[in-house]
Amino acid sequence: VDGNMIVSGISTFGGAGSFGGSVRVGDNSSFSPHTAADDLVVGATSGSNGMTILTGNATASIFFNDGSGNDGVIQYVHSSSPNQMIINSSGQIEFDAGGSERLQITNTGDLILKNNSGKMIDCRTSATTGNCWIALSKSDGTNKGYFGFGSSSNEQLYIVQQESADIVMYTGSASRWYYKTDGQYNSATDGGINVYGGAVHHTNDAVFY
Repeated sequence: VDGNMIVSGISTFGGAGSFGGSVRVGDNSSFSPHTAADDLVVGATSGSNGMTILTGNATASIFFNDGSGNDGVIQYVHSSSPNQMIINSSGQIEFDAGGSERLQITNTGDLILKNNSGKMIDCRTSATTGNCWIALSKSDGTNKGYFGFGSSSNEQLYIVQQESADIVMYTGSASRWYYKTDGQYNSATDGGINVYGGAVHHTNDAVFY
């Protein structure tokens, strides 16, 4: 089919078809889509509209190809347990909001959050007390430790090491303090603990070595 093809109502097509120009499904012949995405237009400017990919107990896919290979894919896998939504890219994946990039997953697996300033992560719980934490786990899901409100019975903030190892405070390119597995708090260098008030040191500060 050359030129534009407009489909209204219910139509069934079998086999492969080749269409030149814009294929439109719905009452949208007067609508002008973006020139970079006008090959297929689905829906109308009124009511709710959409598109359904129907499969059996298998995988539904949308592939992105530049002529030399599939560089990206969006898939829904019905045959796994639980079902899986997969977004795959040969490069990085970006999420934009408010006209700017806000979240990036690099091709090495790094998760990067971007914001002009201020709060970057907001963890919210439906519980009225506690029960809000960030878990650090192995690849099999085994918990190695967590940070947050780990109990539903109080509002205590926990830093939890669940391996038989120390908790280390690291700054200035070196380990400075160790919270040992036996409960001791040890300095890694010849440092001390200063107890003082305000933003500067005073002559009556207490210093522990």
